[in-house]
Amino acid sequence: MSRYRWLPLLLLCGSIVSPGWAGDTQELSEVDTFLAKNCLECHQGSEPEGGLDLTHFSLTELSGETREVWIEVHDKVDAGEMPPDGELPRRRSESFRQTISAAIVTAEGEDLARQRG
Repeated sequence: MSRYRWLPLLLLCGSIVSPGWAGDTQELSEVDTFLAKNCLECHQGSEPEGGLDLTHFSLTELSGETREVWIEVHDKVDAGEMPPDGELPRRRSESFRQTISAAIVTAEGEDLARQRG
């Protein structure tokens, strides 16, 4: 399954994503809260699970490795693989996944615009 499987749908719905997405304070706060409750117990510090310390990646700076990390985080949460205990209902991760999706789609669109530019 492609890790970009959701990208075409979001691009078609591009009108819901404002250009230059930087996330509003509430969205970013919700992402931080979700990470704190569901991810950071394992994914921070000197020996994070899978070598992934999520405190090193900003959702507002989505280039290169950072974008790849957030795509993987989105896809693992979306597939129910993370958090690993499997007790997180999809509805509780919906806002988190939507915020990450919007940020990634906007960054991809900006890259395409620069390439065509």
